Amino acid sequence: MPDDVPVADVLDELIDVLAAAPCGTREIDVRIDYGLGVMLSGRADLAGTLIREGISWQTVSEVIDSRVPAYSTSLDAAVEGENVIFAIRSDKRGKWGALHRARCGREVLVWAATEPLARRLAALEGRRVDAAFERSQRIDDPMPRPRTADAVLGTGTGGHGDWKILF
Repeated sequence: MPDDVPVADVLDELIDVLAAAPCGTREIDVRIDYGLGVMLSGRADLAGTLIREGISWQTVSEVIDSRVPAYSTSLDAAVEGENVIFAIRSDKRGKWGALHRARCGREVLVWAATEPLARRLAALEGRRVDAAFERSQRIDDPMPRPRTADAVLGTGTGGHGDWKILF
């Protein structure tokens, strides 16, 4: 993923990968780690740095493999901000569901092939929901103007207050 890729595209790509995955893999784990760590959080790109220094991909792969959590296969390898409050296996769907509560309060329910994939997918969808909510707040709610004493008290030339503070 190039450096100039928008955050929304990084999330969309990760979400698509997890939603379509039949099972967890180390490749998915590395993609999650890279997408969330390097692309979204600005962490240093260790693999890119090592490769630019002439280190073989085999060595780089071993270094990365030893530090990347098993996001797609372990229930314990939660991503930052993961807030799954419920997980369930649906025999009818043949999938696992995970319910994530986003920071903005919305509930996000997703389905994936395994419980770890569903949990990570729910957390990523939750990030997308929070990002959309934050964008809507910036667009819908312009910065409020500073409040003057007259506006707060309902006094002054345009005030219609029915009370005053007397000192």
